Order: sequence, then structure tokens, then C-alpha cells
Amino acid sequence: MASFVYNEGASKIAQGALVWTTATIKAALIAEAQTPDKDDTDLTAAKYTTTNRIGTDQTLSNKSINKNTTDDREEFLQSTVLTWTAVTGAQVGWILIYSDEATDVPIACIDLTTPVTPNGGDLTWTPASNIVFYLQQ
Repeated sequence: MASFVYNEGASKIAQGALVWTTATIKAALIAEAQTPDKDDTDLTAAKYTTTNRIGTDQTLSNKSINKNTTDDREEFLQSTVLTWTAVTGAQVGWILIYSDEATDVPIACIDLTTPVTPNGGDLTWTPASNIVFYLQQ
């Protein structure tokens, strides 16, 4: 399954109920064996419990939005490398991006393509060109 944006997250951003640049946005490592649910029946990040979350969720910082007129899309950026320290557990297959506010809205799910096996060391993630996700026009 490829990376995707949750309808609920995109809707909250479009309505102004979730402001990317000021909201507390977190990234969670999700076990490769857990298939992310694109279905809108689970509208909170709490669906992903400690049994399928790996490590400690990291807070995104230095967030911004770029209007890319060449590719006709809004890009949601994060310019800081995220580091999960001393990671152990199941293979990591996904990174869940969510709003860590009252409703825990899932925003996007990033497919790592090749699962990563934790070995007690640090895991880092740098979004390509700092783009965490985008909304296409």
C-alpha cells in the first residue's frame, strides 16, 4: 500500500480546524504487520495502540506550507530530522502523522516501502525535500 492522506485530516485542514503551522503534529512509528486503515470509520490516531506503535512518538517542528504552482499542490513541510532513540520491537513499515490535540486526527500515513528492523539503535526520518505530504489541486 502506498502513502496516503486521511480524508478527515485533509478536511480539517481545508476547514481551518487544523492549522499545520501551529498545531502539535506528531509522528508515530507503526508496525509493518499493521495495515493502515484508509477507512473513515476510525477517525482518531488512538486506533494505533502500543501493540502496533513502536518507540516514542516524535513532535514535528519547523513546519511550513508551500504553494507549489508548478505541480498544482499545497506542500506541508517539516525541516527537522526526526529521531527515535533506542528503538526496539517489531519491524517498522509506516509513519503515522497526526494532530496531537483533543481529537487526535490522523493526517497522513507514510509508507516506508522497505520495512526497518529496530536493533536498539536510533531511527531517523527526513522527509524528501522536507515534504511530509501534499494536497493536490
